[in-house]
Amino acid sequence: MTSKSATSSLTTIPREDSDVYQFTLRTAILADEISSTGLGTNGTGTGTGTGTVLAPPTLRHASSFQPTNTNTNTSTTTTTSWSRSILSLSTSSLTTLPPNTNSTTVKFPKDFLKLFISNLSTISTLSQTNSLLKQSLKHFINKYNNDPSFQRNLKQNRQIEELILTFGTTAATTLRSTTSAENNPSAWKQDLDAHIAHFLRFVRDTLASKELSQKVPSELWKRLDDYALKIGIPPHSTSTSPSPQASSSTPSDDAPPGPSQTTSLATNLAAMPLTLTVGKLFGKLEHELMKDVVALRRRCTEKAAYTDLKAIINSLARSSPSTISTTTTTSTTTTPAHPKFHYVPSDFLHESCFQKWRRKESASLSDLLVSMIKRDPSLPVAVASDRLTTTTGVGPTPTTDTDEDSMDLFFVPPDPLFYYRRLYEISLDHSYTLLSSLPPSAPVPLTILSSECESLLREIEKRWRVSEWTRRTTFVRCLVGFVRELGVPGACVEMALRECEAVGRESGDGEGTGDVDWDEWPIVERTYLSKNLRSLFNLLLPRFFEIFEGILLLPYSEILPSLTLIHSCPLLSLSLPSGELSTTFDELREGMRKFVKFAYEDKMAEMEMRERGNDLQPFLTMLVWVREETKGLQKVFGTTGLLGEIDPPALFIGIAAPEFVHHLSASQQALVAAANQKEGAAGDDDLLALYRGVVQLEEMHDAFVPETPLVIDFSAWFEPYVRRWLATTDARTMEWVKRAIGADKFVPEEESDEKQSTSVVDLIASCQSATDWVLKLDWPNEVENARYLTSLSQTIAKSIQQYTSLLETMFIDEMFPKKEEHSHSNRNSMDVEHRPSAWLTKAKLAVQGDQKVEPFVFKPTSLVKLNNIQAARSLLDRMYTKLDAERVSTILAPYEAPPPPPTQSRYLFTVKVVLGENLVPTGRKSGGTLDPFLILSDPAGHRVAKTRTLYETNDPRWDETFDVSVKGDLWLRATVYNRNLMDEHDIVARAFIHLNPPEFGDYLPRDVWLRLESVSEQRLDSRLLLRISMEGEKDDIRFYFGRAFRFLKRAEGDMTRMIVDKMSPFIRHYLSQSTLKALVKTQFNFEIPDIDLSRVQGNITKATGKINAYVRGALAQDENALLIPSVEEYRQGQQGASVAATQQESMIKRKVKGPLTDQEVEDAIGPLLDYFNDTFRVLNETLSAEAWGLVSTKLWKEILLNIEGLVLPPLSDQPTEMRPLTEKEIDIVYKWRQFLLDFFHQRGEGLPMSTLRNQKYEDLGMARMYYDWTADALCEEAVRAMQRQLERKESGASGLGRTKSVLNQRNLGTIKARKKEKAAAESSNVEVILRLLRMHPGQGDFLQMQINQLNIQAQQVSRAGAGSIQRRHANGHSAGGAGGRRLSGLRGRGGRNGPAVPNLPTIPDQYR
Repeated sequence: MTSKSATSSLTTIPREDSDVYQFTLRTAILADEISSTGLGTNGTGTGTGTGTVLAPPTLRHASSFQPTNTNTNTSTTTTTSWSRSILSLSTSSLTTLPPNTNSTTVKFPKDFLKLFISNLSTISTLSQTNSLLKQSLKHFINKYNNDPSFQRNLKQNRQIEELILTFGTTAATTLRSTTSAENNPSAWKQDLDAHIAHFLRFVRDTLASKELSQKVPSELWKRLDDYALKIGIPPHSTSTSPSPQASSSTPSDDAPPGPSQTTSLATNLAAMPLTLTVGKLFGKLEHELMKDVVALRRRCTEKAAYTDLKAIINSLARSSPSTISTTTTTSTTTTPAHPKFHYVPSDFLHESCFQKWRRKESASLSDLLVSMIKRDPSLPVAVASDRLTTTTGVGPTPTTDTDEDSMDLFFVPPDPLFYYRRLYEISLDHSYTLLSSLPPSAPVPLTILSSECESLLREIEKRWRVSEWTRRTTFVRCLVGFVRELGVPGACVEMALRECEAVGRESGDGEGTGDVDWDEWPIVERTYLSKNLRSLFNLLLPRFFEIFEGILLLPYSEILPSLTLIHSCPLLSLSLPSGELSTTFDELREGMRKFVKFAYEDKMAEMEMRERGNDLQPFLTMLVWVREETKGLQKVFGTTGLLGEIDPPALFIGIAAPEFVHHLSASQQALVAAANQKEGAAGDDDLLALYRGVVQLEEMHDAFVPETPLVIDFSAWFEPYVRRWLATTDARTMEWVKRAIGADKFVPEEESDEKQSTSVVDLIASCQSATDWVLKLDWPNEVENARYLTSLSQTIAKSIQQYTSLLETMFIDEMFPKKEEHSHSNRNSMDVEHRPSAWLTKAKLAVQGDQKVEPFVFKPTSLVKLNNIQAARSLLDRMYTKLDAERVSTILAPYEAPPPPPTQSRYLFTVKVVLGENLVPTGRKSGGTLDPFLILSDPAGHRVAKTRTLYETNDPRWDETFDVSVKGDLWLRATVYNRNLMDEHDIVARAFIHLNPPEFGDYLPRDVWLRLESVSEQRLDSRLLLRISMEGEKDDIRFYFGRAFRFLKRAEGDMTRMIVDKMSPFIRHYLSQSTLKALVKTQFNFEIPDIDLSRVQGNITKATGKINAYVRGALAQDENALLIPSVEEYRQGQQGASVAATQQESMIKRKVKGPLTDQEVEDAIGPLLDYFNDTFRVLNETLSAEAWGLVSTKLWKEILLNIEGLVLPPLSDQPTEMRPLTEKEIDIVYKWRQFLLDFFHQRGEGLPMSTLRNQKYEDLGMARMYYDWTADALCEEAVRAMQRQLERKESGASGLGRTKSVLNQRNLGTIKARKKEKAAAESSNVEVILRLLRMHPGQGDFLQMQINQLNIQAQQVSRAGAGSIQRRHANGHSAGGAGGRRLSGLRGRGGRNGPAVPNLPTIPDQYR
C-alpha cells in the first residue's frame, strides 16, 4: 500500500500492518499531545454521533452497562481568545460553527434576550435596513424561535460570545446562498464582516437601554469593545461600517498560547499512553517507537487534524466523491483516491437512509470542529495563513481558497474501513493474550479489549470517521474465531449481537428504543454482518446438540440467547441458500430423537442393574428422571422451544413416555403381585406413588404432545390395587366409629353452631380422608372412577349406620339408665339389656298414681348425641356435593348391569310398626292394661327390630320404622310382649309376615293388617297394622347416600321421640280426663292436684312409700331423680313475688265455687307450664337450634295428640266406649289448646305460627265445628266431603308419592323438598267426621262403607304413583306377606262386620 521509509523502523512490521501502524501512530501522537497540554479531548466526535459512549461491560457482570464520564476539557479562554475567533469569522470555517455554551463566566442580564430579540424583529422590518442584513437577522430570529435547545442554552449560560458566533454562522449560511460568486468568490465574506459589525452595535444598543444599563457587568462592556476593535469598529461608534484603523489590532498580551506554541520538541514516551499502546500492539521496542515518534511528532499537530477535518466536511457537504491525496512517509506526491472516509448515496438501499446518516454525521463533525476551536481559537486563522504562505519540508501542499477541498489527509488512511478492522483484530488479540495474566478476581470486559486498547480505538474512530456499524460488525467478525475455539463465553457474543441491534434501533428512530431497521444500514455492513451471523449460527447450532447430548458440559444459557438473536435477525437469510435452514433443523430434530431413545434405554439398563428393594423401584426412579428432565427442558426453552422450530421438552417426553409405558407393560406381573400384597412385592406406598407418577406422566405427555395421546391401560395395571384398597377401607369402618366415639367426651365443641362433639367430626374426617384419596387418584376413566366413588359411598353409608347404631344405643342406655345387673338364666335374652330401666319406669308410674309426677333428668351428654346426628347429616350432605353424586349416577346410568334373578337379588324392605288394636292381656294381666312392646325376629331367632315400650294401653301406637335388607325372600315373626318388672315378659300375641319381593313388585307402600294369634296358635280378636314398602337395592351412589341419610333421620326421630316420651307423663297427667272432670264437678267443688317438687327433690322415700320395698330400692338408686327446680323457686324467679311463694306453700288444696274463669282453667295445667319452662331452659342451652326446634315441634305434636285423644276416638269401624264431651268440657279443652299455643309461640320468640297451626291443629278446629252436629248431619257431610275429595283427585291433584324411597332422601335438598311437598298436600275433613261418628251409636255399617271407600281411593292413588299409603286387605291370594283368607262372619261387639282382616298364616317351618 505504501513504500517503506528509509528513516523509520517500519521494516520490522509486515507490509500492510506497517501502514496500519503508521496511521495509528499519527493519531496516537496527536491525542497524547493534546492530552499533555491539559486541553483534553472531546469524546463526542464519533462517526455516527450517537452521544454518550458506554464503557465496556465485564464478563463478570455482563448485564451491567455503566456510562463512562467522558469529560470535555474545555479551557476557559480570555476575551482576546474569543476576539481571535471573531476575527476569523470571515473564513469558511464559520459555516459549520454551532454556538458554544461553555466560554466564560461573564454573563449578560437575564432580561436582555427578550428585549434584544424584540429590537431585532423591529429592525428587520424597517425599510431603510439593507435587504441582505434583513435576511441575516430574520434567519437568526427564526433559529432562536424554532430551536428550543438554542434558547435554553442561551438562557442558561447567557454567554455573549455564543450569541455572536451563532449569528455569524447563520449570516454566513445566508450570504453564501444569496451572494453571486461568479466575479468575486470572497464577496460574501466581506458582507459577513459588515453584518457582524451591525450585530455588535445592536447588542451594545440593547445593553445600553434604560432597562438594562445598570445590570451590565463592566467586563462585558470591555469585551464588546475589544470585539469591535478586532473587526474594525471604534468603541462606542454608531457608524454602520467598520473602521479601517482597527484592522491592525493585535491580540491581547494575555491570550493563552495555542498547542503549537507550547509543544516541546523533547519526547517523553512515559507521558504518551496511547503511543505506548500502539508500540505494544505492533511489537515495537522502545527505541524503535521513540525513533518513529520523533520523525512524526512535528507534523502531528491539531492544525493538520483541523485541515483533515475541513476536507472531510467539505466533501460531505458536496455528497460526492472528491479527489483526495494521501500523504505517506516516503512521498510528497498526490495521487487521486476514492474517498472512503464517509459513505456515498450508493452505499445505502435508499436515498433517504443516506440523507439521514449525512445529517447525523454533519452534526458530529460540527461538534468535533467546535471542540478543536474551543481548545485553540487561533486554528482557523493559522490554517488560513498557511494557505497564503509557502511551506517547506514534508507537509501540506500550499493551496488557495479555490482548491481547499483537494488538500491531502494526514491522519486518515486511504481505506479507513480496512485499516480499522485490521487494527481491531490486532487490539483484540493483544487484549485476549493479556487476560491470562489477570488475577482471578479481576473483572474482564465483555468486549475483551483492555482499557488502553479501548481508548486507542475510540480515538481512531473519531479521527478516521469510523461508524458504529463498522465497530460492531468488526467485533462480531473477530468473535467468530474465538467461538470456534471456545475462547469466549456466550455473554460476549450476546452482547455483540445486542449492540448491533442497538445501532440498528438508533439508526431507525434516532432514540434507540424502536424496532431494528436493518434497511438503514449501509449495504457493505449488512452483507458483512450477514456472513458473520451465518458463521456464528453454524458454530453454535452443533454446539447446542453437544450440550443436549451431554458432551459439552455447559448450560444452555451459554448459547441460546445468541442463537435466538441470530435466528431472529433477518440478515441471516441473506447469506443462506433457500431451504438450508429447514433442512438443518430437520437433521437436528432427528438426531435429538435418536439420542433421547438411546439415553432412556441406557438409563433404564442402569436402573435394572442397581440393587433394589422391589420390582417397582426402577420404574419409580425412571418416572422421576423423565419428569425432571422434561421440567428442566421446559424451564430452559419455555413455550417457544428452540428458535421456534424444535420443542425439546415435547421431543423428549414424546420419546421417553412411550418407552416407559412399553417397559411397564412388560412388567405387569410385578404390578399384580403388588396389588395382591404378595410377599416380597412392592408395598402400597410404592404402588400408589407409581400410579400417581404415571398419571402425571400422561398429563405431561398430552400437554406437550396433544396430537399423539399416550395410551395407558390403567385398569389392567392399577384397578386390582384400588379395589383391594376399597375393600380394606370398608372393613375398617367399625374401627373408625369406635375410635371416634372412644375419644369423645360428648361435650359441645366451642364456636360450633351445631353444638356437636368431636366424634361426628372425627368420623366424617375419616370418611373425608377416604374420599380425598379416591378423588386425588384422578382416575382417567370416568366410568371406572364413578364405580369407585359408588363403592366408597357404600362404605360411608355403612360407617354412618354403625355410628348411628352405637350412638343410639348409648342414648337409650342414658335415657333408661341401668342399675345392678341381675342375671336370670331363664329369662328371654332378647330383653335383658333394658330390664332395669323398666323397673324404674314402672316405679315412677306408681308414684304418678299418687298424683305426684317426677321429672326426668336430661343429661347434656345425652342431648349432645342428638346434635351429633344432625351435624352428621349436614357434613354428609357436603360430602354428597363434593363427590358430585348426581353426576356420578348419571355417568353410570348407561352401564347399569341387568338385574340378577329374583332369588339372588337384594331388596330393601321398609317396615313401619304402626299400631296394635284390641290387645288382650293374658296371664297375670288378664282384665287389665298392658305395657306392650313388639319384636321382629327372623327364623333363626335373631332379633331384627324392637319397638319401645308403651305403658298402660291395649291399643298401642308405636309408629316406628325399620329397614330390613332381604336377599330372595324372608319370613319375620312379629311378637307382642307385655313388659314385666321382675319376671319374664309375657307373650301377648304373635303373627307372621312374608317379605316376598314378587308380592311387593310394584314398589308401592301398603298397609298390612295382621290377625294375631296366641302362643297356642289360637286366633285372637286382635290385630296389628304394619306399613310395608320395598325397593330394590341399587349399586347407586344416590341409593347409598339415601340409606345413610335415612339412618340418620330415623335415629334423629327416635332420639327426639325418646326425649318427648320422657316429658309425656307430665302431659298425660295434666291433659287428662281426670283433670278435666275435676274442673267440671257438679258442685263446683274440686281439688286441683299440685306437684310437691320439694318432696320429690328432697325426700324421695316419702314419694315411694306406697310401693313395695323392691321398687322402693330401685328408685333409691336413681341419683338424678330431679332436674327442674321447685315451683316455688320458679315462680320467685319469674315474678319476683315472695307473697306468691307463701301463697303457693299454703295451697295444698284449693276449693273453688261458681263458674270457672280463664285463670282457673290455666291454673289447672300450671305445673305443666312450670315444668316446660325449666326443662326448656336446659334443652335450649344444650341442643343446637335445629335440634331444639325439632324437639319442641315434636312435643307440640304430642300435646295436640293428647288433646285430640280427649276430643276424638281413633279412626275405626269398631264401636268405641268414648262419649262426646260436654259443652263445658269441650270449652276447657280448647282453652288449654289456646293457652299452650301462646306458651309455645312466646310472642314470636318461640315456634312460628306456621309450625304451631299444623294440620293436626286445624283438624282439632274442624272437630270443634262438627262437634255438636247430629249423626245424620255428620253422615251427610261425610258423603259430601268424600265426593269433593273424589272430584279433586279426578281433576289431577296429586298426592305425596312414595315417601319412603331411599332416593328421595339422598341429600338434605331432597329431604327438605319432600317436607314442603308433604306440608302442601291437601287434607280432608272426611276422617274427622268419621271419627266423630264413632261416638254416635249405630253407625258401624256406615263407617265400614266409608272406610272401605277411603282404602279404594288410596289404592288407586298408589297405583298411579301419586299416593303414599295403600291399605291392603286380604283377598285370599295376597295378604301383604301374611297369607290367609278373608275373614268372614261377625266380629267384635254388637255383631258388626269388621274390616277385612287376614287369617293367621300357617306357621313357617322355620319357627316350629
